[in-house]
Amino acid sequence: MVRQCTRSYSAGCFLAWTSADPSPGFRFAYAVPSDLLVPRYQADFGRFVFSTYGDSRAVMSNTEQVVLTYTRQQTNVSLWDHALLMAIVYSLGAHIAMPLHGKPARAKSMAEQANNLILSARELASNTGENQYDTVPDWIAARGYADVAPSQRYLYPYGPMIALNELPGVS
Repeated sequence: MVRQCTRSYSAGCFLAWTSADPSPGFRFAYAVPSDLLVPRYQADFGRFVFSTYGDSRAVMSNTEQVVLTYTRQQTNVSLWDHALLMAIVYSLGAHIAMPLHGKPARAKSMAEQANNLILSARELASNTGENQYDTVPDWIAARGYADVAPSQRYLYPYGPMIALNELPGVS
């Protein structure tokens, strides 16, 4: 499903937004992939949001023919990265440490180890990539020496870490 907003200025007045148009501020609405867990970024690093279009969820963007990079559910554990597997092991350990041992320090330690693995994976993911995106520094562009304005890279905000206050019996 792709829906483009065709509203424009005509005779000096803007036509009113209707529910058949993408969310205000965006030109296109795309169907959300059925296996999407968490969105990451668009191929052009443009801004996007999730909204509803009719009765279903949709990605709103200003990019025509968008390519969205996202996380999907992978149930085949043999395909998981070792660091992901260890983060899940530590996270599960943090959640069952109090009922099994009654030691809050052990639960906190496992949650911290899981969070450290998650943070290092995020750092690795953001620093890896085949594409190089060169931008002109803003202090040079401000002087008029750039033929292209610096581009901003938009990454969808990451989800929460493992919260210690959500662990059973740990405060």
